[in-house]
Amino acid sequence: MNTRTDNRALIRLTHNCITSDSHKHAKQARPYGLQLSAWLFFLILTLFLCSSFPAWAENEPVTARFKSSKGQKLTVELKVARPVPGSVIFTLNLPEKVKLLEADPPAGKYDTAKGQVKWLLRGLSPGTHGITLHFSTGVSADSLNAEVRYLNSATGKLCILPVKK
Repeated sequence: MNTRTDNRALIRLTHNCITSDSHKHAKQARPYGLQLSAWLFFLILTLFLCSSFPAWAENEPVTARFKSSKGQKLTVELKVARPVPGSVIFTLNLPEKVKLLEADPPAGKYDTAKGQVKWLLRGLSPGTHGITLHFSTGVSADSLNAEVRYLNSATGKLCILPVKK
């Protein structure tokens, strides 16, 4: 019995030594580990941000802006460059109590409950294209929220651009 008790005491002593030594090393390694973790976090964040926001770069194949406003009519200008995307989705969110009466080209989907209008534009060629909108009341570009979505065929990434005001 004495041997068994001695062995248990030796195991506890050995375990305590390993635990306390590893605890010391863990405390010493923690600042370096935190520095490395922080560095990796910022590196990954930077890579994500750089890859997520190419849509705002000047060299994008599609840009959009509200061009002119005359009372109840408004024009959206789309500029398309090469490489031309296969399709472009234009989404317009209307303010409350404003209805879209007419559009050229005609809208593909109009959800009056949400106040959201969508166009699927296919077969675009390089150049400037316009979408003319006629509303139930006078609307300024500042009160509208719109975006353009397309798949950039050069990068293979989905681009979501806000329409500039």
